[in-house]
Amino acid sequence: MFTSSASQAMSSNIDSFIHKITELCGRYQMQHSASTKTLQWSVEQPHAREGSSCTRVINNCSLMRRSDTDSRIDDHDYYFLVLQVAGSSVMEQDGAQAVLNSGDLTLIDSSRSSCFRFDVSSSLSDQLSLILQRNQVEKILGGQQLAVARAIRGPYSSGLAAVMNELYLNHIPSEEHASALIDAVISMLRPEVCLDLPCSSHGDSLRSVNEKLLRKAKAVIEKQLLDPSLTPSIVADQVGTSVRNLHRLFAKHNITPARYIIESRLLKSADRLVEKGDLAISNIALDSGFIDLSHFSRVFKAYFGETPREFRKKRVLS
Repeated sequence: MFTSSASQAMSSNIDSFIHKITELCGRYQMQHSASTKTLQWSVEQPHAREGSSCTRVINNCSLMRRSDTDSRIDDHDYYFLVLQVAGSSVMEQDGAQAVLNSGDLTLIDSSRSSCFRFDVSSSLSDQLSLILQRNQVEKILGGQQLAVARAIRGPYSSGLAAVMNELYLNHIPSEEHASALIDAVISMLRPEVCLDLPCSSHGDSLRSVNEKLLRKAKAVIEKQLLDPSLTPSIVADQVGTSVRNLHRLFAKHNITPARYIIESRLLKSADRLVEKGDLAISNIALDSGFIDLSHFSRVFKAYFGETPREFRKKRVLS
């Protein structure tokens, strides 16, 4: 049994959690299991954007509930696209129920009541929630009826997860590209959440056109890879498509154009580190399209798990 001071500490911790959730996601009521002696939680929104913020919520509470009263008080008019990063949960809304495991997603309407149940018997629940403004969703999806609390595990789920992670980590060169990514996310949701989606007789031909555009975009990137000024906007212009469509094309392959450029440069630099063992790492960074040595070292280690110097030493010795 908790002592009085321990109970007060638990109550204060719960209040702090609810306050942070309310601030970033809206009003929710929380319950935790009687067997949970300590509420563990983390709520982070490192890069707030108008209309497209991505929040990470990690916790070991058993239930979070949003009532109709909570919705009316908040008066929020958007959807949440929820990605289960780790752990598992059951997301309920309008009589529907989505059982989410790691990598699964679902759409939740903030203007209506909902209930989230978490299985924290073996691990914490870890979720990313991306705000999608209702007017933007309706503009792109044409006001179709949307299925909420339905588990999304279709062919685009990994692409959606990758884009959400990019937005959360702020691997986006500009607000223009962030907006394009949001549009791409909404477009990719169409076959997963639109209840009255008509069949298209042009699906195969559209897919063929998109594949050609993607190949052309990759060719443009390869040709200008070493130019530090290369951006998704430049690629889109040379391919003859919009920045938004360019993001949609790459998102279907679980990556953003900006990330594809960086990873291509990293692979190029890795080859040069081994092939040109006597060349300074700073020169290799510059020759691979990076203009900032510290940035190059940071993204190189994040991608390969070791610094450029460590990478070169191991490969040269072997």
